[in-house]
Amino acid sequence: RPSDHLRAACPLCFGGSRPVLEHGGPDIIVCLDANFQQKRRKSKFTDPKVSFTGGAFVSAERVSKMENIVQTRRQGSVGRRNPARASKVSQLGDDVLDECESSFVAAQEKVAKASKNYYADTGLMACLCRHDRVLFLVNMTSVGEKQYNAMALLDTLKDELPDDWTVGVLYDIACQLSRSVEKARYGFLDTFSDRISWAVSVFHAYGHQWACQVLFHPRKCEGFGRSDGEGCERFWSCIRKMVPVLRVTGYHRRMFLLDRQVKHIHEDGLPRLCVWLSRRHADSQTALLEAEKRLAVLGLSEAELQLLWKAQVNAQTRKPERKKQNAADMKIDQILVELSDWSERKAEVVQRKAALKRKMNSLSSAQTDAETDKISTEDRELKSWRKHIGDKMAALGELNQRKLRDLKGNPYLRARINARALRSNIRSSVVAHKFERARLERHFRAQIQQNRDHEQAKEAVHRREKGLNRMIASYNALVSQMEELAKAGKAPTRRVITPRRIDPRQLFRLDVDDEIWQEDPGLGPQDEESRPRWETDPAVREGIQLMLQLKRAREEMERITHEVRALLEWVDEEISVLASAAETCSGGEDIVIQLSKS
Repeated sequence: RPSDHLRAACPLCFGGSRPVLEHGGPDIIVCLDANFQQKRRKSKFTDPKVSFTGGAFVSAERVSKMENIVQTRRQGSVGRRNPARASKVSQLGDDVLDECESSFVAAQEKVAKASKNYYADTGLMACLCRHDRVLFLVNMTSVGEKQYNAMALLDTLKDELPDDWTVGVLYDIACQLSRSVEKARYGFLDTFSDRISWAVSVFHAYGHQWACQVLFHPRKCEGFGRSDGEGCERFWSCIRKMVPVLRVTGYHRRMFLLDRQVKHIHEDGLPRLCVWLSRRHADSQTALLEAEKRLAVLGLSEAELQLLWKAQVNAQTRKPERKKQNAADMKIDQILVELSDWSERKAEVVQRKAALKRKMNSLSSAQTDAETDKISTEDRELKSWRKHIGDKMAALGELNQRKLRDLKGNPYLRARINARALRSNIRSSVVAHKFERARLERHFRAQIQQNRDHEQAKEAVHRREKGLNRMIASYNALVSQMEELAKAGKAPTRRVITPRRIDPRQLFRLDVDDEIWQEDPGLGPQDEESRPRWETDPAVREGIQLMLQLKRAREEMERITHEVRALLEWVDEEISVLASAAETCSGGEDIVIQLSKS
């Protein structure tokens, strides 16, 4: 059975026997995350060692050993995925995983988040169970969120678990960590990796590519129920009051204080575990009933939707097979987008020339010369840009140049290419906006708590939304243009599907199932007659979301039922141990009374 440390940390996860889950899923679910606010400044003095039993910290020796293993195995060899260990990450192409890596600073190990010039300890990394109970902590001394810290936590968890227990891991960059673990030449967590299921935490899922979300989002993964993976964030919020004190304390006292704080959080939260179970069960039951009711209205069976969802996953995670054939089409698209941008820029310069001509009599000679110089500079840049585009067109070859001329002559296809590029920019901007908004909202809350003027923070939030709203308006204008062209018979086929408009009110909610994250059939190749139902039928798209909601609610309710049993088993054993200790105690009447009260 799990170790005494784990059983004491969370009786719901580890207090009973191994769960038997009919709906599938890992035996336990944990989450990982790092925090670079919990730093400690360098000091020329060393504080005296503080001894304490137990403790949630992984030893520095163990972390250092894992660091050496990671560095040694990565040097001089290129890791390749092990076919025998193939799982979700093997279904994704390296281009998708590379895009996910570039979206998250945490995935870029070389990015410094804390300076080693000023800080001896740069932060903490935590492993919590799904009930927000701390299992293990790592005291980080690296400048970035190195993977060996997460591997040290998982390796420690493995040693505390029975050999047949499986683990679901929720992590902001789970796709990147699983890619490293599954590379055969590296052999990281070799005896444990086949028992790990990976998923990304809910809040950070939107930062991943859609193909990655299809496989790694916990609401779409089998067995994760309604776990969100954000327990670490709640833990960081709970201990943020310690940041100023621990920034200047000694090493040993910092470790002691953090460990005692974890112990206090565990003791304080133990009586509320029953409330957590009751609330989560009620929420899951509500979600289940809502999904069943809506599916009945749609008239779609769960089995049919499951097949359609499987087909969608296979289609949207399929690796591109004809990269060389598609390269020319990509270049043509880029040229058309550049031509559109060049035309807009040229129109702006023409307007500036006209405005200068109208205002020339009211401007001084110096002002006129300065504005003329600016316009001349822009003219030269436009000529250079147009020559650059011409060079790209010349490099296409005769066949692709003919294809480019056909596209330039078709206003519908031009609008579609521009809309596709603009939609991609909107998607990237929304992700960046959400990260900025989260930081601003934290600043906003801090200002409110300190009763200071918070108008500046509020203005900053809204200012960043204005640029996005302009892009959305431009995109929706292109969609309207395509609809008019289709009605006028200028689309390439009669049964053309126009793109869906973007609703900015829905967009800023950042729901992972919003249409902005999914492929729009109106922006892809126009073989509409063979388009699958999961892409073109709104009822099917809604039905798939409801089917997934139904499955996750069932999984959650089944897991909660097991956790209730585990809690009862743990309580019975604790009572039995206390009763046995009271009977055999020879330490005096006071100790017997205390044991009886316990």
